[in-house]
Amino acid sequence: MSAENPLGQPALLFEQKHGLSGIAGRYVFSSAPGMDRLSLQQKIWSPSCMNTVAQEELTAIFQELKRLNPEAISKIAFDHDIHKQANDVVYGMVSGFNVDDINLFMKRAHGNLSQTEWTGLLNDVRAWEAKIMQRLELKPSIEWVAAEPTLQNIWQQVKDKPILHTLEVSTNTVNANMSKWLLGAGIVTAAIGGYVLGRSMSVKKSPSHSATYLDEKSNASNQSYTYK
Repeated sequence: MSAENPLGQPALLFEQKHGLSGIAGRYVFSSAPGMDRLSLQQKIWSPSCMNTVAQEELTAIFQELKRLNPEAISKIAFDHDIHKQANDVVYGMVSGFNVDDINLFMKRAHGNLSQTEWTGLLNDVRAWEAKIMQRLELKPSIEWVAAEPTLQNIWQQVKDKPILHTLEVSTNTVNANMSKWLLGAGIVTAAIGGYVLGRSMSVKKSPSHSATYLDEKSNASNQSYTYK
């Protein structure tokens, strides 16, 4: 198991607890006082600091992350000159989300994704998660908005594990997580500032639908996706 500290990093916690790899984002942080990852986590997500960090400080953090992680930054689609977008990249990197998951958040928050597109995307996510959680202990489950490449990555690592739960049980777990996804930052339980998003917008589907839908998705994935 990795010795990395998963505090405030739900993807890393999920990865560690289930013996997976390559799920969380791993970035280089400065060794300067107050600029290490844990200090930034406390600064950005502490209830006493949330939404009070000065823009000048957030910009300085962004510039440092950009300097130290040029390859990762180059893979994220956003406008470097718009503070809100740069800030959201900082939040995602400090919280240990991978580039695909950050890009999904940026698309949702800044890409004018329609309600229909977002609902369809959430249904895709829900179906993948239900199938994945059939093969894993139910806690911790996937409590962030994972992009399809991340879910495919997880699936490739768990698909040969024995089924531990019925699809109905795992779907109920996913639905419970959905109720915890909140829209927007500023609420302490939303921490990870909006990357933990409101799944209440998704359309309820039956477990049988999820099973059929995911079988089709995973079959197609097995033909076209190579896990590296």
